[in-house]
Amino acid sequence: MRRPVSDVYVDGKECSGVALRPTAPEARLGSFRVLVPTSLTLDATPEPVRKGAPLSLAGTLLRLNQGAMQGYQGAAVVIEFRAAGASAYAPVTTVTTGAAGQYSLRVTASKAGTWRARHVSTGDQIGSSATDTVALS
Repeated sequence: MRRPVSDVYVDGKECSGVALRPTAPEARLGSFRVLVPTSLTLDATPEPVRKGAPLSLAGTLLRLNQGAMQGYQGAAVVIEFRAAGASAYAPVTTVTTGAAGQYSLRVTASKAGTWRARHVSTGDQIGSSATDTVALS
């Protein structure tokens, strides 16, 4: 079970922040993995959009760094689309975040549906995603 502990998620162990001597028996917690939370946003504009018109997708990827959520530069964000009535998302492209964790993409609106931005979980980070549903006018 993951739970927040001092702004850090820890698998299976609770860390109280108390400093222990390395030789103390209670200092031997065993192995555990610290997972850094991330947060992702996505905004599709304009809404609704005319079929064949340009649609802008933009958002920000943040990650916990020294106790505060900060922009995550240079990270991959997968952009996917699920047409209205479809059951699965299809990959569209992968973008890389720039300064302050921001990303943007322009596409042509051809169908109504839901756009999803997804940051894949890595060994030390929790993945995150965001969606925005767009109607055609």
